[in-house]
Amino acid sequence: MTTAIARGLALGLALMLAVPPSQGFVLKGSSSRSNTRAMARSRGKGNSGVRGLAVMVEGGSLNPSSSWSSSSSSSPSPTPHATVVFLRHGQSVWNEASLFTGWADVELTTLGKNEAAKGATEMWKEGLEFDVAYTSLLTRAQQTLDIALTIMGQEDTPVNKDWRLNERMYGGLTALNKKETAAKYGADQVKEWRRSYDTPPPPVDKTSDYWPGKTVLVAAHGKNIRRMLKVVDDIADD
Repeated sequence: MTTAIARGLALGLALMLAVPPSQGFVLKGSSSRSNTRAMARSRGKGNSGVRGLAVMVEGGSLNPSSSWSSSSSSSPSPTPHATVVFLRHGQSVWNEASLFTGWADVELTTLGKNEAAKGATEMWKEGLEFDVAYTSLLTRAQQTLDIALTIMGQEDTPVNKDWRLNERMYGGLTALNKKETAAKYGADQVKEWRRSYDTPPPPVDKTSDYWPGKTVLVAAHGKNIRRMLKVVDDIADD
């Protein structure tokens, strides 16, 4: 049985995919952060579909968290076609200060670097060799990846950096103290802002240092520009 383990800030996340692209699967259990930071270990179980065991990686031990299975319960267990490991970054300077970070670009603390190193050691023990790596445009994630690849002796792994992997934008909460914000707005409201998939945080003021708006020049081609303007200006089809 092949396993994948990752360590980040207190908890890590690793998921081994054991389903072909055409066959989806669902992760069962609570949608809480502790369950999403889990390691899913693939294992076939007769004709009952793809099943696995999700466990949390915490304090150097593996704790059962929730189970997952494929969306089909009658198909035979497929052979894993790929392995994907998700590694959360180590503690950042603003994690340590309990500040909402989001798109603010801060570095890892010494503890955070050590956490990244521990995650790398666990992956090295599992014999994981990566063909390609992805990270966000934020320093804390890039530092975590650099440390991991260096310790595993895989510094030559091609790395792709994409803003789509950035942390969520925390809007007007950026740089605020989490406890003080909970005292002001209420713990339930802050939990909704932090954990909800579809409830945005309060907007950031345009005068803020963390306002993401930019003045952008796009040099492209006529038909593509027409398509973009149609969407931006909500131009009717006719």
